[in-house]
Amino acid sequence: MCLAQQGHHPNVITFVGAITSPSSKGHLLHFSLVTEYCPFGSLYDFLVVKKTKVPLIVLLRMARDIAAGVLVPKNKFPYFVN
Repeated sequence: MCLAQQGHHPNVITFVGAITSPSSKGHLLHFSLVTEYCPFGSLYDFLVVKKTKVPLIVLLRMARDIAAGVLVPKNKFPYFVN
């Protein structure tokens, strides 16, 4: 399954598609979302796994950018999912 996005918002990664595959238990399916490539990895890896020390002002800017991505108007970008 692949959905084309109409428009782009700088604070939202692009959804490319979704994949399902059987699990080793046989009766369950694994579901994965495919998004655009992020060369610096995930925010989780950056903050939690690598334990990066980030100045408070940068964290506040990151929080503002995340909020801007979540508040994308649905009428302008109807294919966005929060």
